[in-house]
Amino acid sequence: MGECCDPGEKCSNGLCCLPSCGSKLCGSDGCGGECPPGCDPGQICDQQTWTCQTCVSDCNGKECGPDGCDGSCAPGCSHGYVCSQGLCEICVPDCTDRECGPDGCDGECPPGCDSTYNCNNNGKCIDSTQRTWITVNAGTFTMGSPPDEPGRFDSETQHEVTITRDFVILATEVQQGDFEAVMGYNPSELSDCGPDCPITDVTWHEAAAYTNALSASEGFESCYECTGNAPDTTCELNPKYMTPYDCHGYRLPTEAEWEYAARGGTLASTYNGNVDQDHLHCESPNAILDPIAWYCGNASMDIHSCGQKTPNPLGLFDMLGSEWEWCQDWYADYPAAAATDPWGVATGTEKVRRGGSYLDNGLDSRAARRRKLGPTWAGTNDGFRPVRTLP
Repeated sequence: MGECCDPGEKCSNGLCCLPSCGSKLCGSDGCGGECPPGCDPGQICDQQTWTCQTCVSDCNGKECGPDGCDGSCAPGCSHGYVCSQGLCEICVPDCTDRECGPDGCDGECPPGCDSTYNCNNNGKCIDSTQRTWITVNAGTFTMGSPPDEPGRFDSETQHEVTITRDFVILATEVQQGDFEAVMGYNPSELSDCGPDCPITDVTWHEAAAYTNALSASEGFESCYECTGNAPDTTCELNPKYMTPYDCHGYRLPTEAEWEYAARGGTLASTYNGNVDQDHLHCESPNAILDPIAWYCGNASMDIHSCGQKTPNPLGLFDMLGSEWEWCQDWYADYPAAAATDPWGVATGTEKVRRGGSYLDNGLDSRAARRRKLGPTWAGTNDGFRPVRTLP
């Protein structure tokens, strides 16, 4: 684009303006810039004369807060007091309905949590190792989406799938406190959310390593062979198992198990009904997704504690939205025919992720939505939940 302003003018915020300080020693030059030389520290710009004047500190009875010259009114407040409109007032601790966390006066709400519990965002002590497992009975369902489903992708070809073995699946995504309790560290960039928020920033390999550690803690067999120590670990299905379904320890769900559990016997694009053509992105409100999922239309670009939304008919929370969940399978096209206990292809470069996330569109929070990602990738919207084949 060529110049549009007259000689001597300059373009500022799309408008032509003429820089001019005249006799000003400070203040604006008319184009949003500063008239030189500006004012020295301890001076302020007099808005009447545009000259630099010595800043006279004025506390006006204040004993705390700013003095008007970028300083503070002395002496400030003693411990146990807070500054309110320039005056020190006694801070009244408030622990209403809280048993842990800050009391609002730089203190802690008693009695706090012992070593086996974590303090959640609501000031409650939660057992980070307490997990709720939901049993999913074997059965047959239609995997994928019909051609007329709003938001559908070509990779969602419908086909009949039979799961022949019962399994249990975690009712929520793995929480940060739980992951840290099992693995001894928390990889989440969003750790300020608290221990009851979903784990984030985990690679597929870290998720698999977690399931091995969980199996070991409960006396089950390990489904993966892992080399190196987490977070720098590489895992693969233990070759002694012909399929993931053959291992009775904890593991990541196959893509078929994940969708079977997410649907919970329902047939629409979500277990709360179909997302329509006008609510496929970040439109808000969204009568279908708002009750069941954190997505870009209601999450305010941040993660939230697990289990706040309405669960599906099986009692599973956050299967849609919140975090993408790693699955066992290497990504591949669906088979054209019906399948029994499928688990993708033997090798590949990208693993399946399911469920959508707090950063993604409404169309991503559909039960049939598939995405893929390299197993060494970890992002703030990558989480998981384990399963275990029942004997």
